[in-house]
Amino acid sequence: MLLQDLGYGKNGTDNFISEMIKSEGQKVLEQFNLFGFIIHDPIKNVEFHKKLEESFELLDYATGQHFLFFGLTTPPAQWIEKNKSREYFRIFGDHHLSPDKSPKLNDDSISAYTIANSMGISYNDLPVIVLTNNLKGKNIQVIKTCSKHLVEQLTRIGHYAAKSGKVRSLKKDLEFQQILKKINQCEGTESIDLENSVAKILSDFLAFVYSENSTYSLNGKIAKDHSTRFISKYLKGINSSKDLDQNEQANIKFLGYLSATIPEGGTADLGNGFEEESNILYRTYQKIFPVYGDLLRSFVSEQNNENLLDYSPLVICLAKIFETEIGLSLIHWCREAKGIEMPENFNKRKRKIGDVNVIPDSEFVSGVPRPINLNAGNGNKWKSPEIGSALLVAKTVMKSSTDALNFISNKEEFFTHWHKISTLRNNAAHPGTVSQERFNDFVNHFDYFKNGYFSDMNSLKHTLKNVNLNP
Repeated sequence: MLLQDLGYGKNGTDNFISEMIKSEGQKVLEQFNLFGFIIHDPIKNVEFHKKLEESFELLDYATGQHFLFFGLTTPPAQWIEKNKSREYFRIFGDHHLSPDKSPKLNDDSISAYTIANSMGISYNDLPVIVLTNNLKGKNIQVIKTCSKHLVEQLTRIGHYAAKSGKVRSLKKDLEFQQILKKINQCEGTESIDLENSVAKILSDFLAFVYSENSTYSLNGKIAKDHSTRFISKYLKGINSSKDLDQNEQANIKFLGYLSATIPEGGTADLGNGFEEESNILYRTYQKIFPVYGDLLRSFVSEQNNENLLDYSPLVICLAKIFETEIGLSLIHWCREAKGIEMPENFNKRKRKIGDVNVIPDSEFVSGVPRPINLNAGNGNKWKSPEIGSALLVAKTVMKSSTDALNFISNKEEFFTHWHKISTLRNNAAHPGTVSQERFNDFVNHFDYFKNGYFSDMNSLKHTLKNVNLNP
């Protein structure tokens, strides 16, 4: 509730949150110079999760009195009992927000993916420490972490918070930048400017978690009202950004939030050999799809606007899976054909060579073809061409290559389904609605790959990765 007030102010919570928790809570927050939270997937990052749970009391002591951190884990019962006298425990406990009354997340992996995605953090970079000096601010500093270096990293951050006092900007603070170099033991730091404040992003996610999981009427009502307003606002402005990557991020975030309201169960991974990100997205899709139409209709009927019955988020979700799997198989095969060695550059940008461009064959484009870079990205991070550009790359490279991909028995049919997926995904990422009929059409094209070629693509991917798919 306090995060909700920090994120939305008078426009979000004044009708529901008591003035007492806002004023007292803000007084508690004023003692901290730095805020941090740990994003990790307890299912994937098993060793790290164990380290975090075992070291919680040590970390609480080592981080000092001016650095407040939290994460997706439950503190040990002994620690909770010992620290119940703390001021913020009393305030939050009175309103059923203490750690021993926290709601259970329905799917830890989906939750971790959703929070990371909502902040522009790659799931593959987890676990990470996220820092901000202002919960109302829109800038975060992301630091990769691991079980080996977690304690030292947080201890140094806590020491900095105690010495620094209030800092206006972490990006501009020279002392913090020096600390950042020292704690970059896991080789990954990034400053990210967010579209919304940290408090708003976290309160949006938690509203959906609490709206269905909280057994406390005040907390549940506030969360339910918050999530309802969020959905209504989202549906009105769906795909309004000119940045298609932002639209994709918003659609996937929306589905992740909705999934927090649906009990766990009834989902399955795509199968062995798929990327963990793909399996998480597919489980999200499976949770949402059976209830999606009824959910949207409930909001459409309230607002009397049939145009809001939009299946774009589901198209974006499945298209993201396709883009990921095609990028790490066929497009990586094209990268190797163009001289980017595998497996050392698998899912990595090859350093010190610049762009590696493919000029689409004139047979496949109208007008002057534009080069498509197979070595795009930043630092070591590789960025795949979007689905339509990737199709042109595959057609062009396969036409000129003597190393045939024998598993593609009918190239024309294969590329036709790919083109349909690209077209429908592009429509879904722009303003306008995707009807259920067009969504069903998209699913048919997606299933063409899911029920056949994905298996062959996984074998190709793991050959390029030099990993035995069935050890």
